[in-house]
Amino acid sequence: MTEQTFICSNCKAEIKLKKGQKPDFTKADCCPKPKYLLSILGNHGKIKQITYSEYCSYKNNGWVKENEKGEEILNIYEENKDKKNKKEEKVDYLLSKEKRPYQSLAIGIHNDDYYFGFVLEEEKGKKINAIITDKGSVYACWNSEHDDEIRDEFGLNYRFELFDDVIDNLWSNKSIKEFKEGKAKKLDFRELFDRIVKCNKKYVYHPDERIHSFIACDIIKSYFYVIFNSMGRTYFQADFGSGKTRQSTVYNRLSFNSLFASNISPAAFERVIESTGGTIIVDNFDNCNEELKKAILQVIEVYYKKGGKNIKADGTGKQKNKPIAFNGYSPLVINNILGLPEVTESRCNKIQMLKTNKKLVVDKKINEKDPFWSTLKDDLHILALQRWKEIRKVYQKLEVPELSARDLERVEGILTIAKMIGEDVYEKILNWVLENNEQQSIQDIHDNWEFIIFEHLNNLIKQGEQRVKIKSITEAVASKIVKSETSAKKDKDGFSRYAGKILNGVVLFKRIIIHGWVHYVISREDLDKVLKIKGFDKYLTLPYPSNPMSPIPPNNTHITLNNNNNENNKNNSNLKGKLGDKGDKGDLGYPQTKKIKENIINLKCTNCGLKSAIVFEGDMHLCEDCIGEANNGETDEST
Repeated sequence: MTEQTFICSNCKAEIKLKKGQKPDFTKADCCPKPKYLLSILGNHGKIKQITYSEYCSYKNNGWVKENEKGEEILNIYEENKDKKNKKEEKVDYLLSKEKRPYQSLAIGIHNDDYYFGFVLEEEKGKKINAIITDKGSVYACWNSEHDDEIRDEFGLNYRFELFDDVIDNLWSNKSIKEFKEGKAKKLDFRELFDRIVKCNKKYVYHPDERIHSFIACDIIKSYFYVIFNSMGRTYFQADFGSGKTRQSTVYNRLSFNSLFASNISPAAFERVIESTGGTIIVDNFDNCNEELKKAILQVIEVYYKKGGKNIKADGTGKQKNKPIAFNGYSPLVINNILGLPEVTESRCNKIQMLKTNKKLVVDKKINEKDPFWSTLKDDLHILALQRWKEIRKVYQKLEVPELSARDLERVEGILTIAKMIGEDVYEKILNWVLENNEQQSIQDIHDNWEFIIFEHLNNLIKQGEQRVKIKSITEAVASKIVKSETSAKKDKDGFSRYAGKILNGVVLFKRIIIHGWVHYVISREDLDKVLKIKGFDKYLTLPYPSNPMSPIPPNNTHITLNNNNNENNKNNSNLKGKLGDKGDKGDLGYPQTKKIKENIINLKCTNCGLKSAIVFEGDMHLCEDCIGEANNGETDEST
């Protein structure tokens, strides 16, 4: 059979179409309310009438087959006596199909088609979810139970309908219609980029002109973000009156499916993100309630990478408390005055804003009803549908040797857009990103406990190898970690535990225990390697001895290394019995755990660094007080 017959259920008019041709009855005028159904033969020889959407669903499930004459037969009503065989066939069929993950109805890539979601509204107020693809094809959900073209024909598996009510600025119907009919003009990245930059300069002040270019690429990226594997959040930090809200307004008017987070309840937060796929804008995070703050921070930290999921109990009735993995991967813009937690900020591209007295900027009113906003937003939708494959190709080939790891993940989408616009824009934005990262590192580094630890080790270990205790590090850096006299003990204890974890996690540092104390054996060579890996070498002055590779001779005899050893041994022979063996007390008045040589030399104690030391345990030097502490049963905080 090469034709399919569709019959209007109201007036019985017939339309014949080639098999496989998608019907379009929008222009049918056979009667006031035409509704065409496909005529298909049932397994008992009776004609059945079903919607085209149902036909596609049955065919996808293997229930439409051809007989010897080439006629299609619907076997869904077949009574199979051998139920066991039927079940086995069904299991085999279901195993042959790949599982379809949930996708957002608002934006995505499915079967190599880029699509945007929108809502059709009938005269009686009924809303119909629909999508339009880069080819101009439209699929609608006329009825969620038996006439859903989005699922049955396009094959998209979605969980939530498109909550268009929460979106501040939607793609206009006029522009959608033009694209569907092939009347949309070919759009250019550079031209749209220039329009956004000009607009942002008009309403917002930034001390560095390159920030306007960064923001323009960030806004364009919001229409392509599903292409990228990760996406940094954009974070503006500034004092009151610096223009944070004005900048948020520009994002709100131009970004994809934008909405303000303050309008979303914490309970609905992740549903809204998965449904709309929109750009979440958090204006003045400091003023949000604690529950909403928690939800926002979670979204920033969990969903900055594609595939990040937050599993929550959800559902009603029999499905109540069923675990659901929400997909919250979407653009987010946030601003505040007080700053963000360190982990959260590491997922953000941070931009600091300054106050200005430029009245032509700060006093200019933003007319949100200006058609400029909707026209540019429409053009950005069309640009994405027309040029998304070019962006994907540039992204797949993008290499940025100057950046790595999370520094690259945060900006690779923006750099891809910049590359597409032109090499001049790419170089401009990349240079700003590198400079901004450097400035942020310098500002944050001196409050970083890990840096404080390695800064001390860098100053302590000039060459060779040393044994270091956590307690000695804590005391040496106390002025940097203690907030007040009343919290001194708590601050030191917390720092000691943290330092123990950090040093214990470095495989190059050997860990030994001497008389109850944990010591870390650290060589200058290994320390330099760690400083370079962690990036701390850029902020420290590294010592380079004249012959750094010359090893310090081992002191296997536990005797001080000076030219007068033999003479000293003769002169002090009468003291050997007084220092005694293990457990004895000598003239110095402390118990001995080992037989210690009697030479007191002019080396400083490696534990406290203050007093002259006695040499024991190879090249480890301890003074009288520190040996006493070790034998009095004290232990290191990291033991």
